[in-house]
Amino acid sequence: MSYRRAPAVIRQGKLVVRRSSEDPAAGSAAASNSEVPPQSAELPKLSQRRKLALLLTVLFTVIPFSLKMASLRLTPMIIMLIIMIIPMTFGWLRRRYGSIVLSDLLVAGFSLWSALALIVNHGSAEAYQPAGIAFLSSFGAYLLGRVLVRDRTAWHRLSTMIFVTLIVLTPFLVFESITGTKPLLKLMSLFGGGVPPVEMNRRMGFARAQGSFEHPILLGIFVASLMSITAYSLAFSLRRIGFATSILLSSIGVVCTLSTGPLLSLNIQFFLMIYARIFKFFKSRWKFLLIFVFVMYFVLDIFTTRSPFHTFVHYATFSSQSSYNRILIWQYGTESVRNHFWFGIGLGEWERPRFMSGSMDNFWLVQAVRYGFPAFLMYAGAFLVGLTQLAKADLRDEQLDLIRQGMIFSLVGTMVAAVSVHLWNASYIWLNFLLGATIWLFTGQQPDAARVENERQTGSTPSRGKPSRSRRLA
Repeated sequence: MSYRRAPAVIRQGKLVVRRSSEDPAAGSAAASNSEVPPQSAELPKLSQRRKLALLLTVLFTVIPFSLKMASLRLTPMIIMLIIMIIPMTFGWLRRRYGSIVLSDLLVAGFSLWSALALIVNHGSAEAYQPAGIAFLSSFGAYLLGRVLVRDRTAWHRLSTMIFVTLIVLTPFLVFESITGTKPLLKLMSLFGGGVPPVEMNRRMGFARAQGSFEHPILLGIFVASLMSITAYSLAFSLRRIGFATSILLSSIGVVCTLSTGPLLSLNIQFFLMIYARIFKFFKSRWKFLLIFVFVMYFVLDIFTTRSPFHTFVHYATFSSQSSYNRILIWQYGTESVRNHFWFGIGLGEWERPRFMSGSMDNFWLVQAVRYGFPAFLMYAGAFLVGLTQLAKADLRDEQLDLIRQGMIFSLVGTMVAAVSVHLWNASYIWLNFLLGATIWLFTGQQPDAARVENERQTGSTPSRGKPSRSRRLA
């Protein structure tokens, strides 16, 4: 039996199908544009444990304190991952959270290789602690996203939580940017083990807001990653006001950090939003954009005196000094990768001129320098494969398509911005969690709005087979 796609929204944990006046089966109910919840359209309800775990994940990302345990100082997020890693791993191996996909294996491979690289460079006696933390922060955080976010209901709840986080954080960030004081860090220091404040020169007369993170850049990357997610995920439940408010709050938060990396991530997401809107009727718009980017890369490489990377860095930094420093980082960093190709240098010092600091402002390059090129290849591959599978996923309604766009825009913005910044601690864990939290969209069995409405009318039971194919991010 054929059917039209019916628009749907989430209301009180249910998938509600709106009948349009053109639906002949709607009868008199269509005239009043009433909303009828299909009996078989119930979305999976979250258990109290998953709700609590999602809440703790968001809280532990933005609350900066640590606990002293034996010889280790552990953050609450790491403690949470230590508790959950074994049951999550067994559940993953038994396919309780959906089928095992290539991104899973690549992240697992990267995590094991990075732990092995630390042991090779420093010995097992010295490396077992940092190797364990690295494994938990990468594969553990990724698996946490896979476990907690497995359906539309969980994603909607996560989006709502981080939207509330934006609302709470923004006034503190504005106050910090104007006055230079750090109220969040002072508040957290009362509980002990807080993050030390970072004193930096003002830019354009404003202080660089640090919020509750170790550095303004980390705060900015985190806030920027929330914009597309909240804007598109809440577009149905909060309509235009939710979309606009999400963009406004994220933009204010990123601007308060006055950091080029987060601003770059934000601008990339803005561009993708506008591009998607303008060319929404062009079916191959994303393929065309990818081809255009590759062509421009080769044009810059052939017809300019600077490499495409040098050109990118030049326009992605506030000052020529920062630009020059990042070019030197790339030069000496890639040389280190060539010299230590397989297992990197671990946590040791990378070779560089004496006038350069030890800070390496390139997240992707750090992975190759520390753990070797194979580790970088697996880690970057996990993101690229995940994005490709997201783009090719056959979705069933407009809401899932918007969620998909928010996921991709956020990840792409963060991945490109990470070329000029480094991520660590909470921001690194959040990135891996976010990647894991997107996998359900192409592995989960979500109720289709039109299909469940059709099943309700015909009296058939919900199909548990392969989801219907309807929409791709072409």
